[in-house]
Amino acid sequence: MLVDVAHASSATVDDVLAMAQRPVIASHTGLRGVVDSVRNLTDEQARGIAETGGLLGIGFALLILPTSLGVTGALMLVNGALWVPALARVIDTSLRYTVDKTTREILFLPLPNELKQQAKPFIDVTVDRFAKGIGALLVLVLIKPWGLHLTWQQLSWASLIMTGLWMAAAVRAPGLVATLLAAMPQEHERGLGGWPAEWDTLPELVVLSAGAARAMADSLEGLVVDPDRMRANLDLTHGLVMAEAIAMALAVPMGKEPAHRAVEAAAQRAQASGRPLADLLAEDPAVTRHLSVADIAARLAPASYLGAAEEFVRQALARHRSRGAKRA
Repeated sequence: MLVDVAHASSATVDDVLAMAQRPVIASHTGLRGVVDSVRNLTDEQARGIAETGGLLGIGFALLILPTSLGVTGALMLVNGALWVPALARVIDTSLRYTVDKTTREILFLPLPNELKQQAKPFIDVTVDRFAKGIGALLVLVLIKPWGLHLTWQQLSWASLIMTGLWMAAAVRAPGLVATLLAAMPQEHERGLGGWPAEWDTLPELVVLSAGAARAMADSLEGLVVDPDRMRANLDLTHGLVMAEAIAMALAVPMGKEPAHRAVEAAAQRAQASGRPLADLLAEDPAVTRHLSVADIAARLAPASYLGAAEEFVRQALARHRSRGAKRA
């Protein structure tokens, strides 16, 4: 488990860094020195995250792969060593922010199961192999004597041109969302202007969203769940990670602000002394007036904070098994 300060306020980030004993990450953020926004991190906060051994996920994911491949294409022009195309291949297969096999992404869309079952064989057998064949033919046209007969330097220039076009498409993506939002108002009888704007925009957004779903699916394939380690990570804070549950329980009888102050004071004492939060809450008369020791322990138990997650998982697994039975 990692502490992620993305979307946290500047004061919260400072507090987290002040008490962090493990790596802290900001999964998606920007730097205030580049774009002066309260949502971005200051240089001091970025350095603080680095000092914990954490990482920053700078929010330009759509440009990661074309930028990386563009750099390797430029390196091919100045260095003909074999490691340069090998590096390009590693980047392409590891980052996965690519248009590779985009036709499969229909399977991740909220479409009827019957349509997906009809589309999958066509995509797997016909479209995928056809796309690979077209790609191989394009390479042959570029390098063979009967084609363009490009040298590796010329091929690198072609790669740089295509990378530029790719980056231009990536830059356009956020603007496509704005186009759809502007076209959303439903005029009387759907006046001219709104729906034609969606024709060109919606397909591109669907492809981009499907690519993100594909990247998530690829990540889940390699996910390893270690319950013991997860529980050990939760226990590292001695209950501080569950402080919000106590504040919410006390908000009804005490009021939101008094409850927040009481829990905050106990959390600060726990951090300073290294004692469990439950012990310090049990010593506070303002807290025990409304919560017993058993209530405090129950509220600080991570398993009690799952809400309806278990039911959602149960329903998802049941639906998955049902689909598998129908296919069989």
